[in-house]
Amino acid sequence: MTFLRFPDGFLWGAATSAYQIEGSPLADGAGVSNWHRFAHTPGRVHNDENGDVACDHYRRWEEDVLIMRDLGLTSYRFSISWSRILPIGRGTVNPKGLGFYQRLVDGLLEAGIAPNVTLFHWDLPAALDDIGGWLNRDIADWFAEYATVMFRALGDRVPMWATLNEPWVVTDGGYLHGLLAPGHRNLFEAPIAAHNLLRAHATAVRAYRAEAAHRIGLVVNLEPKYPASQAPEDISATARADAYMNRQFLDPVFLVRSRRVNDLRHCRQASRQTNERNASERSSCDSEQWLRGNSNTARRPLSQSGNTTGLGRSSALRSEMKTIADCGLPRNASTPTVSSAIRNPQSRFTPRLSPVSFHAS
Repeated sequence: MTFLRFPDGFLWGAATSAYQIEGSPLADGAGVSNWHRFAHTPGRVHNDENGDVACDHYRRWEEDVLIMRDLGLTSYRFSISWSRILPIGRGTVNPKGLGFYQRLVDGLLEAGIAPNVTLFHWDLPAALDDIGGWLNRDIADWFAEYATVMFRALGDRVPMWATLNEPWVVTDGGYLHGLLAPGHRNLFEAPIAAHNLLRAHATAVRAYRAEAAHRIGLVVNLEPKYPASQAPEDISATARADAYMNRQFLDPVFLVRSRRVNDLRHCRQASRQTNERNASERSSCDSEQWLRGNSNTARRPLSQSGNTTGLGRSSALRSEMKTIADCGLPRNASTPTVSSAIRNPQSRFTPRLSPVSFHAS
C-alpha cells in the first residue's frame, strides 16, 4: 500500500477569527467594533445572535490551547481585534487588549504551536466606521499604524502574518449587498472599499518589512470560473465573473507589480547611461516633451509635475515613478487590471477558459 507523505515541517492547523470566538468584546477597555454594532442591530443577524459570549475564548484561551495541543496541531491562525488594541482605531494603545494577545502567543509557543496572525478579519473599530471606514482613503494609514503596533509587540515571536482576510467578502457582503457589517447596499461603494483594502494591505506590508523579517501575505477566497460554452456572451460573462471574484484582488498584488518591475528592469540600464549626460538639462525639460516620451523630461523633479502633486504618494512610489519617467515611459501607461479584463475579455490577461458551467445569465 502506498502512503502519501507530507513534507517535513508541514503545518497542521486550525483557524478562527476574533469576533467569532473571543466573546467579551468590550472587556478591559476594548472599543466597539462595527461587527458588534451590526450584530446588536435587530434584524441584521439570524435570531439576533451576537458575539458577546461566542466560544468565550477571551477568558478560556488557556484551555483552548491545551485542546489544540492534544489535537496535535502545529499551527493556529487567529485574528486580532483591532478595537481591542486601539479602541478608537488609532492613537492610544489599550495595554490590556495587547496583553491578551501577548499571553496567547506565548502560550501557543510553549505548547509547540506556531502562531499565525491575521490583522483584520472583518471587525473594524466602529469609531473608524463612523468616519467612512473602508471608504476613507486615510484608512490605509490608520491600518499601518495599527499593524505597526502589532509587529512591534509580536513580531519577534510570530513567524506568519496575514494583513487582511478575504477582502472580497468585506466589499461584497458589507458594501454591495449589506448582508455583513457595515451593512451598506451601494453599487458605487464596493470598488472604493476594495481599492482602499488593497492600499491598506500595501501599507501594512511596508510597515512589516521595516519592523520584522518573517512572512506576510494576503488571504483571498478564490473561485475558478468556466464558461458554459464558447459563445462570446458566455466567455465575456466568465471574464467579468473572474475579474470580480478573483482578479480585482490578485492583479494589483501580483500581475500589475510584476509587469511594472519587468518594464523597469528593461529600461534602467538605458536610464543610467543617460543620467550623467543629461544632468545639465534636467531643469529645462517640460511636460510636453515628457509626454512624447523624451527621456530628458524624466529629470524634472516630481514636485514640479502637476499629475503627482497632492496625491500623497509614498516615497517608494515616487522613486518608482521617477524611474519609469527616466525610461521615457508615460506615468499613466496601461497595465493589466480588472477593468481592462472586463473591457476586453479576450486579452491575454484573462483566464484560460474551458467549457464547464458558467452562463451569461
